Amino acid sequence: MKILTLCTLVILLCGIGPLSIHPADNDAGTKRTDTVPWGEHFITFQQLLNLKKDSQAAHAELQNVAKKLFVGHILAEEWVPLYFRIRSKGTKHLSDIKRVYELEIRMLTAIDAEKHANQIQLHQEAFEHFKDLHKVIDDQPFKKSINTTKASDVVYKTFFELLPDNPEAARVVLDIFATLVFDNHRLTEEWKELYFHLCREKKATFSEAIRVFELKKQMLTDIDAEKYANEIKNLANGIKQSKSVQKILERQGNPDEKMPFNPAPK
Repeated sequence: MKILTLCTLVILLCGIGPLSIHPADNDAGTKRTDTVPWGEHFITFQQLLNLKKDSQAAHAELQNVAKKLFVGHILAEEWVPLYFRIRSKGTKHLSDIKRVYELEIRMLTAIDAEKHANQIQLHQEAFEHFKDLHKVIDDQPFKKSINTTKASDVVYKTFFELLPDNPEAARVVLDIFATLVFDNHRLTEEWKELYFHLCREKKATFSEAIRVFELKKQMLTDIDAEKYANEIKNLANGIKQSKSVQKILERQGNPDEKMPFNPAPK
């Protein structure tokens, strides 16, 4: 596998943009949620960033976001350029991601720890998980000597640990997993979007499950068909079986019936 980087993995941090899951959407009903969902502040910034035509406008909007969220806190002067660089150019270092979480925790705590209690707790949990990941993934950045199998296993487990209560951080971890395993393959983005959605829902139509299997099979085949021969074979069998069931459901008039989808490690 090529030298791995995090240049493209950090497309979401801390509840940003239309692809993020807001803290208010989590399933932990006993936890307090902030009055305004965290991610709503970033919608315009994300739209401007996606245009890729006017980075100054996107940067200016991010400064407006910082004013609303952090109300003039001095650490926002560090947060804005770091956050903008990560979102617009990516990063090679987990320490950048950790620093963003650290800055946000410190600012929200100083501004109103009680009001932002839920967001602070989620950020703290994510920060601890990234500290653990840092022990597995070298932050020099990635080196050829890294044990990618061990790293991907740890990252995959971390994704499911974060997913129930902190889907924003889980999404960042899924990006890391995909970078480790799929090496920036052209189909990676489609796989991540669908996989994240299905893991959150814990249900999938057979069409969705088939597509997830097909995407992974194609990527592994392109990356190293010999190395992943057994997994590719298992995926092919899964696709064949799922298509057979799908045909039965279509004949019965239930093509959109969902099945359980829970690939979390035991």
